[in-house]
This record gives sequence, C-alpha cells and structure tokens, in this order.
Amino acid sequence: MARSLQDPRLSFYCEQYDHIAHRMNHYVLQFYFEDRTVEIREVTKNRLHLKRAHFPHLNRDDFKVGSSLSLLGGVIKLTAYADEVTRELCGERGEVTAVMFGEQLLPQLGRCLAVLTEECGFVALEMQMAWLPVETAAAYGVPPDLVEGRIVVVKCANTNALQRGIDFMARMPGARAAESVEEVGRWEQIVEKAKEQPVAILGDPNSTVVIIKPHALQKLAGGVIVQQLIDAGLEISGISLTNMTSQQANELLKPYKGVLPDFPDTMRSLMGTVWVLQFVSLDEGVDVVSVAREVCGPFDPVIAKELRPTSIRARFGVDRAHNAVHCCDLHEEGPLYSNFFFRPEDVDE
Repeated sequence: MARSLQDPRLSFYCEQYDHIAHRMNHYVLQFYFEDRTVEIREVTKNRLHLKRAHFPHLNRDDFKVGSSLSLLGGVIKLTAYADEVTRELCGERGEVTAVMFGEQLLPQLGRCLAVLTEECGFVALEMQMAWLPVETAAAYGVPPDLVEGRIVVVKCANTNALQRGIDFMARMPGARAAESVEEVGRWEQIVEKAKEQPVAILGDPNSTVVIIKPHALQKLAGGVIVQQLIDAGLEISGISLTNMTSQQANELLKPYKGVLPDFPDTMRSLMGTVWVLQFVSLDEGVDVVSVAREVCGPFDPVIAKELRPTSIRARFGVDRAHNAVHCCDLHEEGPLYSNFFFRPEDVDE
C-alpha cells in the first residue's frame, strides 16, 4: 500500500465476479502511475493474482472509487481506497491541517472528534495520543496551556483546511488548530514521535482495546462511538489511526478461526482505516473488559437491537461482520491487543 505522498502508487480494494465459480473475488490493486503498471493480490491470503504488468491504456485519472477497469479481458471494480495516502493523492482531501486536544478535553474527546468529522467535514489522516516533556513540547510548538499532560493530535484534511481548523477552534473551546503550514509540519512530527513512543499502558490486566471498523468510520460514527465508551466511565489511555492490512487482520483474529462461521467476512471488515482505542479505569473496582463489552453490545447487531438497543452494535452495526466495532471478549486479550497495536517495535517481548 502507499506509504507516503512521495510513494508513486495508488492502492484500492477491488472486486471481480468469477462467472465459473459464481462468486465475487476480492483483491487489493496497486497502480504504479509512473510506469502505468498494475499488481493485484488476493485480500484474504495476500497471494499474487496478477504479477506487475504494464497497461499503457491506463491513466491515473482512471482510478477512482466506483470505477470499473478492463484488465486482461475481465472487469474489475474499484470499491474503496486501501489507504489514506491514496485517498489524499486522488485529490478528495484538499488541504491538510492538524488539530490538538489537551488533557482537559479528553473526557469529551468523542464529541470533539464528532464535531471535527461530522459537522466540520474533516477527514482524519493520522491520530495519536502523546505526552511530551516541557522542553520537547515547546520545540514542537505545543501551546503552553496544553504542555502539562497528554495531548491528542489529529492530522486531517478538508478544503481550505487551515482556515476551517481555526473556525473549528471557535466551536470547540480548548481545542487548538495549526495556523500555518509550518505549524502543521511541527505537529506532524509529534504524531510520528508518538508512534515511536506510545503512551498506552502495556501489561495492565484491567485494560481493553476497542477497534472502530472502517464501515462505521465511513458513516462518520467514530466520534459518537468514542464518546459512548467514555461516558460509560472508561478512561481513554491510547488512541491510534491505523490502516489495517489483511495480514494484520488475520493475525489479530487468529484465535477466532474455526469459531466464527463468517470468519473471512469478519476479517475483511477490519481491513482499511480503523481507530484503535485503549481504555482503562481510574476505579480499581471497575471491570474494564466487561464494561466495554456491554457498551459494544452482542456480536450480532440483530441480537443487539433486541437485547441492548442502545449499544454501539445495535446503533451502527449492519451485520455480523460489519458490526461497527471489535472489542476484547476475554480479560487476557486486553494486554495482548495493547501489545499488538501500541508496543514500540524496539521493545522486546
């Protein structure tokens, strides 16, 4: 998948109907626009379906979500962007800015994100929680009133993003938005530093992780879901926007193989942009895993609507695979999921 704006390729999820097997096959397509070559891999097993080949008739403008491409006598439909870089390269994002929320806004973080994405129309490209020493915070241009404590930085895009970010500050007192391209660049460095040194708590047996799935984010439900979990009394201790690959989804769900009858669909439902949230509790008597599981609701949205109609899956779930969120079912999964998403690469097991 495309890793940066300098990466000369576009990545899309796509599908093609197999008229012999009478089924829809799902792939990830890479288009290298500098030499007009295409490579296609299977979504589930990452096996090579089409070795990188030259298609001189294809242009960068041909690649848009919803487009159908004629390749090797067949038709492939592009169904979704496979990463946020591709979406940005395709020109749907416009200008980039960064916004910052301090410790005092963390109890309202979901509402902040809902206003940012739902009401103001921003699309989150990167999101990390960080804690910086005073001297480091000053070097990165963190506002003085946000230096003490944790901060959440969101790199996001919109048309006329810098001005709209400033307008967002007026709607969300306490939030900060970059006021120049240079400031955006400094705050982006905070995001990268947070990836290297996550603030999430590792090894806490009374912690849980909730993953907001791509389809729920496409519905702009991310902020509402975050706030519903916070309002249940949970303390957010880590947050990250991640582009989940098929390999990562398969590894994460490995314990469910042979257990979930719709395992392939469930795995695919996690592929793409997800928000990963770690929660703990300041009250030692609170069972964090149980509280989060109750807020998320039963796995099947149909059952959730009957038993817990106000739960996240009842409100935003579509079917068993696209059930809005994935959360820890067992207490031992909290530390495991935290290590999976938040453990720095240079930390030994």
